[in-house]
Amino acid sequence: MKKLFVTFLFLLLLGSIVGVVTFFMIDPSLLIKDTPNKQAIEQTEKDFQNNKIVLDPFELELVELLSDYNVRKNDVGYFHLISEKLLERRQTKKAKKYLDEALELDPANVRTMSLLAKVSLLQKDFEQARNYLAELPDDEIHSAFIKALLAVIDNDRDSAGRHLHYVTDNFPESELGEKAQKIIDAYREFDYFRDGLPIHLRTLLARSFNQINEPTLAIWLLRDVLTEKTDYRDAWILLGYAYYNLQQFSLAEDAFYKAYELDTEKPETQYFLGLTYYALDDIAESERFFEYAVINGFEPRAQAYQKLSDVYLQNENYEKAVSMYENYFSL
Repeated sequence: MKKLFVTFLFLLLLGSIVGVVTFFMIDPSLLIKDTPNKQAIEQTEKDFQNNKIVLDPFELELVELLSDYNVRKNDVGYFHLISEKLLERRQTKKAKKYLDEALELDPANVRTMSLLAKVSLLQKDFEQARNYLAELPDDEIHSAFIKALLAVIDNDRDSAGRHLHYVTDNFPESELGEKAQKIIDAYREFDYFRDGLPIHLRTLLARSFNQINEPTLAIWLLRDVLTEKTDYRDAWILLGYAYYNLQQFSLAEDAFYKAYELDTEKPETQYFLGLTYYALDDIAESERFFEYAVINGFEPRAQAYQKLSDVYLQNENYEKAVSMYENYFSL
């Protein structure tokens, strides 16, 4: 027993060195005030130093940005940086507040209008997005990319392709260029299937939206798909993945479980259910589905081993945790 305990401590320490992926993060809205000021920033930093709050990298970057508010409040580009950061977590109302300030400084700024169009897209106000985009040029990377996203939503492949190819042809190494290419790849994958159905294309496009961190737009496409074909397993998985990334864990559970009912042996579904139940603090179900995923050969195996060992530790099942860590380090 002593040998087992020593082994466990060693593996636990080694596991902390290689790092354990966190399951969920603090809602940044708990930390962001409508009017950033020096006192609020200093208090946040003090609380952080006193271990009263734990900030993930996203929140740390945001706190640092907001600390410059009084110095940079006349800089349009500064408001763009804040808004882009907020939109990473779909904080659309707060992002719009800062974009409105940017608009007051420069009403004709193309980047501001593109970001406002993005806010409208995420809020599913597609008509307002069209109004913003109507005033913007086609030969600017940000406006072209947002126009492509709206065209995908509108099922306008010609327009989507034109804007996507403008981005990839002129900015192939940029982040937006890489994102645009993933959407193009979805169209190309669909073209391989002669008898492909429209819902198959929408599902592939939704997958590409998940890949480029646009889960809100993926959900919009998948709802139509699943209204038409309620037994589409992969669409349910993609829907659950989108909700999980939005930290809407109960909705993610519903979607993943529907996929599981359609195919009880698919390890990816079991793994995602393990993640989701962990986020919902249902450790027993999390352990059950992680075990299913391991048994059914989830890849990458290291990821499944690590998650399951974390759950075993939380349940104080040290013998199983050690065994799973040994599997992890033997790969």
